[in-house]
Parts: sequence; structure tokens; C-alpha cells
Amino acid sequence: MTALLVLVMGGCASAGAGQQERLLRIEDPLTEPVWVPSQNALIAPSEDGRRVERVDLDSSENGRAPVRSVTLKDLGENVVLNPREPGLAYIARPESGSIIALDTDTLRVVRGYDTGGTPSYITLGAQQELLFALSKDGKEVLRVDLATSRELPALRVNRGPRTLLEAPEKGFDPALWIAGSQGTAYYGGDPLESMVRSPQEAEDIAVDTESAQRVYVAEGSRLTALEGDPQGLLRGHLEEMASRDLGGKIEAVTSDSLYVYAATKDRLVLMLRETLETVETVDLEDKFEQKGLRPTGISGIATGESADGVYLTLEGEPYVVRISKP
Repeated sequence: MTALLVLVMGGCASAGAGQQERLLRIEDPLTEPVWVPSQNALIAPSEDGRRVERVDLDSSENGRAPVRSVTLKDLGENVVLNPREPGLAYIARPESGSIIALDTDTLRVVRGYDTGGTPSYITLGAQQELLFALSKDGKEVLRVDLATSRELPALRVNRGPRTLLEAPEKGFDPALWIAGSQGTAYYGGDPLESMVRSPQEAEDIAVDTESAQRVYVAEGSRLTALEGDPQGLLRGHLEEMASRDLGGKIEAVTSDSLYVYAATKDRLVLMLRETLETVETVDLEDKFEQKGLRPTGISGIATGESADGVYLTLEGEPYVVRISKP
């Protein structure tokens, strides 16, 4: 298998290496990026929470990437895309009790949806086109039906503000994974209710792209694949299917149809999604030192099925790291 490559811009790439920048300078430190497949771009909130920024990966030159940004006074924690409308990106506005839709090219606000409450962290149930938003205090999940623009009754979850939400990409029924310091749980059905759960705490999660029943949970240095029964045939606890200790605190995790990608402060680990067997480990520390970078951590990770790379954003540093897929 071809090894992952991290090439830091600073010298000439060798012939046949593709001449691609791997460490891109941008305008501001970013957090929680998402990859826009139709445009080969990243969209993310700025780390200071004042802007949404679009990083054009195709037009980068001399180690810099063109950035388009829009300044908004009231922003939530992350951006999500709608696979059915790939030209739209959604972000919450907590103080106004709404979620807005941005054009992924121009970043112009094109729609708005009232949610009530204080929506903060959001995810999208793509099959049903439902937006889920964790309230700022983590006590409830606010919901919007995109087809009708109608606000739906909130789901009471009684979590804290550090809670994570992620909706599965597959499945026909409304579904939602909720994780954090109070454990990991799957909510399903109509109306949504907690169906299976685990006491395992989560600092980040990634739902399997092939199965709504499987989730990857990062807790400390350990990554665990949990699987349950979202169809409700066997109610109870989530079962641990595989686990891997990465030797350092995992700060971000994502997956595609083949692999799970987990980033520590100075490494990216590529694992097989079925077994979590390590396929490749990429050391980032030397690359950061070559550029004089001292990120305090990894602020986000993004990839996609048709993406040829995995993208990391750095806490406190205006750079995006691109790591080639095998």
C-alpha cells in the first residue's frame, strides 16, 4: 500500500510528486473544517468565532491558499453541509435562535431557519433532511425540518455544553448519536428516544459512513469502535467491537468507507475501519518544527469519499495541513 505523504512547502517537489502543497498558510486559525467535494475547498468557522471562511485548495500557490470570508457577529461552533444541496453550508446563530444557510462559493447568506433556544453545535440527518442543534447549555436538541422550514419539538437530553452530535449518513429513519462526558448514546425512532448507550466518555466521535449502527469514540489515547442495535430489536448497551491505544491524546477523528483517521497533537494515524488495525502513522512534529509552528493542538479534521487527502486545522496557527490518502 502506498504510504501516506506529508510534504511541507519549502523546497521544490521532485518530478512526479504532483507538485502539491501540503502545508497551506491561511488568514486565520480555523476550527471544525468541512470538505466541500464539488469545489475542493474547506469551509470552517474562524477560531475566534467571528467569521466563516472558505479555503480554496485548488488555487493555492507558494504555500498559501486563497481565502474568502464573511464576518458574522453571532456564530455557533461548526459548519455542516447538505449532500442533497452541496452548494449550501449551515451554521447556527445562538443569540438569534436560528440556523443560517450559506452559499459555499460566495458565503452569502441565502436562507434562515428559526429553531428557538440557543442552537450551537449542529449536525444534519441527510436522509430526512433534518437539522439537529445542541442548545448552548447542552440540555436539549433543537430540530428543524428543511423540507418545510418548520421548527420541530425539542428533544430533552440533559447533557452539558461539551456534548457532541452526529447524525448517520445511512438509514431511513431519524437518528442521532449523542456523546460526551456522560457517555455515548444512540437516539432513533419517531419520536426520537434513547435506544442503546455506553458509559464510555467521548472527546470526539465519528459515525461509520457505511452503518448507522457503528460509531468511533475517542477517549484519551484510546479509540473504540462501538456498535449497537439502532433498529430496536435488542435494547441495551453498545458493544465494543474493536479498540486501539494510540499512545497520545486523540484530538480529532473522522472516517470514510475504508479507513478511520485519528489525530493526536503531533501524529495522524490511519486505521482500517473494520478492525482499527493501524495501516500508517504520519509524524507531524518535525514538519511543524521546520516551519516554526507550535500549535497547541488539532482543532479539526476533514475528509470525504472523493477527497484525495485528509485535512487538519491547528489550534493557534493559521495553517491547514494536507495529508495524502494511500
